[in-house]
Amino acid sequence: MRRVLFPAIPSDTLTMTAPALSGISALKAIYGVGGDVGDYADNDEPDHKTAVVGVSVSAASAGQSFDVRTAGTITDASFNFDLTKPVFLGKTGALTQDLEQATGVFLLVIGFPASEDTLVVRPLSSVTIAA
Repeated sequence: MRRVLFPAIPSDTLTMTAPALSGISALKAIYGVGGDVGDYADNDEPDHKTAVVGVSVSAASAGQSFDVRTAGTITDASFNFDLTKPVFLGKTGALTQDLEQATGVFLLVIGFPASEDTLVVRPLSSVTIAA
C-alpha cells in the first residue's frame, strides 16, 4: 500500500467547549460565530472560509454546551479513511476525502488520517474556488 507522509501528529490535544447555536452532531466540522463556536461549517458559505475551528466530539441541542477538538486526534469506529488522502470540509459539517464533495466556494483541509479510524485535526488555510 502506498503511504503518504502527512504533517506530524500534534503532541497536544486541544478541545474547547461552547454553546450550540443549533442542534449539533458529533464528528462534524464546526465554525466560530461572533467569537463563540456553534454551528456546522460549510464549504459553500464564504463566511466560513476563515472561521473553521475544529471538529465536534460531542453532540448537543441548541443552547447546550458541546466539545470541539481544535487540534489533536479523534478516533472513531465509524471512520474509514484512505491513508493516502487528506480529510476535507464538505457540506454542512461533513468530513470527506472525496475532492468533488470537498469543492465548494472554497477548499479546506480539516486534517489528516493517522489510521483508518483516527483523524488528526489540523485545519489548514483555505483556497478560494469561486467568488
